[in-house]
Amino acid sequence: MQGLTLYGLFATVPYFRSAAQHQPQIAVSPPPEQSLAPPLFYRDGDEIRPLASDRIMFLRGADDYVEVTTVTSTHLLRATIAQLLARLGGAFLRMHRSWVVNSRHIVRVVPAGNGRMLLQMDNGALITTSRAGARICREYIV
Repeated sequence: MQGLTLYGLFATVPYFRSAAQHQPQIAVSPPPEQSLAPPLFYRDGDEIRPLASDRIMFLRGADDYVEVTTVTSTHLLRATIAQLLARLGGAFLRMHRSWVVNSRHIVRVVPAGNGRMLLQMDNGALITTSRAGARICREYIV
C-alpha cells in the first residue's frame, strides 16, 4: 500500500506544476504619473499672470470667490471651488465644502475627534476636515 500512495504522490506533482503554469498571470502596472495641471491664470491689476498648480497649497472657498494660497502668496480668484478643482487634477483633494488641499503640501495628519482630521500644511496652516474629508484621508493611510 505504501508503494501505491508514493506512486500517487509522484504522479500528481506534474499535474499541479502544469496547472500552476497555465494560471492566468495578473500584470501589475505601476500607477501612471500624475501630470501637473496647466497653470491657472489670474488678474493682477492690468496684467494676467500664470499660477503654477504645484505651488498651490490650498484653496478656501466663499461663494463665487476662491482664496488661493501658494507657497509665497495669496490670491483671490473669481471662480467656485468646483470649477478650480476640475481644472487642477489628482493631487488636489476636497477636505471640506470650503477647503481643497494639495496633498503634496500636507506635512502631518492628526485625528481631531468626532470623525474629523486636522491637516498641517507646509506653511504651518491647520485645516480641519469634514467627516467625509477624513474618510478621504484614511483611504491614503498605509
